[in-house]
Amino acid sequence: MQVELTDPGSEQATGTVEFSVVIPVYNAERTLAPLVEGLGDVFTSLGRAYEIVLVDDGSRDSSWQVIESLHARGVPIRAFRLMRNHGQHCALKCGLDHCAGRYAITMDDDLQHPPEEIPKLIEATESDPDVDVVMGRYVTKKHSAFRNAGTWLHDRLQRIIFNKQPGLALTSFRIINRAVLDEIRQTRHARPRIGLIILSITSRIKNVLVQHEPRSAGRSEYTLRRMVSDTLDSILNYSSLPLRMMSWFGIGSALFSLLLGLYFLVKKLLGQVAVSGFTSTILVVLFTGGVILFSFGLVGEYLERIVSQQMLSTQYHIRTELSVGGTGTQEETDDGK
Repeated sequence: MQVELTDPGSEQATGTVEFSVVIPVYNAERTLAPLVEGLGDVFTSLGRAYEIVLVDDGSRDSSWQVIESLHARGVPIRAFRLMRNHGQHCALKCGLDHCAGRYAITMDDDLQHPPEEIPKLIEATESDPDVDVVMGRYVTKKHSAFRNAGTWLHDRLQRIIFNKQPGLALTSFRIINRAVLDEIRQTRHARPRIGLIILSITSRIKNVLVQHEPRSAGRSEYTLRRMVSDTLDSILNYSSLPLRMMSWFGIGSALFSLLLGLYFLVKKLLGQVAVSGFTSTILVVLFTGGVILFSFGLVGEYLERIVSQQMLSTQYHIRTELSVGGTGTQEETDDGK
C-alpha cells in the first residue's frame, strides 16, 4: 500500500494518511509482528489509508530488528529508535510529534489493545465532530489485581487534583484529532504525561467500551516503584496542589499561633503563668514558625511557576529513523527540544 505523506510538523495534515497508529515499543519482539499484521487486516478491511509509527524506547531485545524486517517488507511503518530508555510517555510523545495522519490512534505493544477494537474508536470520533479525543474504556481489565488497585487509586487522585470529570476513564487506547495533536506537539514538559496533557488541552473527551486482552507474552513493567514514581510525577509536574497545601498549612499555623499566643497573653495578664519569659518565648516560636511555613509555601508558588516556564529540556534523542516507503536510515538524530 503506497501512502503519500506530508510534513508532520505542519498545522494540518493535508496528505492521504487518515490514521497514524502510534505505538511505543519496549522489549516487544514477540508481539510486534502479530500486532502489525492485525493492524494491516483492520485498515485493509476498512479501506482507510494508514501508517504505523513505532518508537523503540531503548529495547534490550530484538525489537528493532523486527521493526526493520517489517519495514523492509513494505509495511507502511515510520519508525524511530531512541538512544536510551526515556519512558513510555516520552516515546509516545516522539511518535505523536512525527505522525502525519488526520487522527492518531495510540495503543500498547503487548496485544492487550486488540486491533479489532479500533473501528469502535473511529466510529465514535467520526459520528460526533464535537469530540476531540475518544478513549477506550475497558469492559474488563485484564491486569493483575495489584495493578488494577493502583489504577483505581490513580484515577481517584486525578479526579481530585485535575478536576477530571466523574466516570471518564483515561486510558492509553485512544484516538486523537489533528487539532489536539498540533497542541500536544507544542508542549515541552521534561516528563510528559500524555493523558494529563490532553486533559489540559480539551474537555471534549468521551469513552467507548472496548475489549481488553490478557498479555500474550512477557510481563508488565509497571512495578510498585514505577506506579509510585508515575503518580508523583503527575502530581508534582502537573499540579501545584502540594505547594498550595503547604501555604494553607502555613496560614493555618500562623492563625493557630495567633490564637494560642492570645490565650497565653490573657493567662499572663491574669497572673496564671508562673514561669518568667514563658509567654514571650511561646509567642515568638509559634508565630515565627507559622510565618516561616507560610513563606516557604509562597516562595514555592513562585518557584513552581518559574520552573513550569523553564521546562523546555530535551524530551528524547532519536538514534535511527525509518521513513514510510524508504529503505535508508538516518543516524544520530536529535529531537524533542
